[in-house]
Amino acid sequence: MKKCEATTNPLLNHSCSLRMAAEVDNINGPVAVALTDLFESSYFPKEVDNMEQIKRTVSYLRSNPVSARVFFSNLKVKVAVGTIAKFSTMLLKVLDVAVSTEKAAAEEKAKEMAKAKSKKSKGKRKHPEQQQQEDADEDEDEDEDEETYSASETQLMAEFAETIATLWESIADKLSDARHNSSKKFLLEVSERSGAERSGGGGEEDENYL
Repeated sequence: MKKCEATTNPLLNHSCSLRMAAEVDNINGPVAVALTDLFESSYFPKEVDNMEQIKRTVSYLRSNPVSARVFFSNLKVKVAVGTIAKFSTMLLKVLDVAVSTEKAAAEEKAKEMAKAKSKKSKGKRKHPEQQQQEDADEDEDEDEDEETYSASETQLMAEFAETIATLWESIADKLSDARHNSSKKFLLEVSERSGAERSGGGGEEDENYL
């Protein structure tokens, strides 16, 4: 495991501390739990919206996935079951969108290549101004997608899946409690809906998770 080095970035220091705690103790040991409690405001602040939380999570998973795994495994210490349920489904949604977007992009690229090949075989060439306009339109499409995450970034996608599994596992024992029936039902419904969407079905996102 890579050694921790002192840095002026407090978030990196936090990540290092969590990783070291998991090494000397264990992923759910008292030291890791205490540090998760201490760093909650940095990695899972209550005052930010969903998009900001996703950005923070992506940054964390990219920069220090081992530390992130420790943190999210112990998030149940301070965060309600319903909140963890909603957060995990948010991550699942991002994962689904990344996969479906990548698939759609590949299909669109295949169509464009087939179209270009067909035009080339007919000896037709685009006017330079027309080609420039189409290139500009493609650049605009890329700008619109800059907040999405690509399924081609396989390491990040793997960390998303691992984090979702970690979050669900962390609250699994609590979901058997009748007090959390609504959260359990919500997770099951979202999971089924996610599978249906991957198969080509639809579905609207449910906000009633508590």
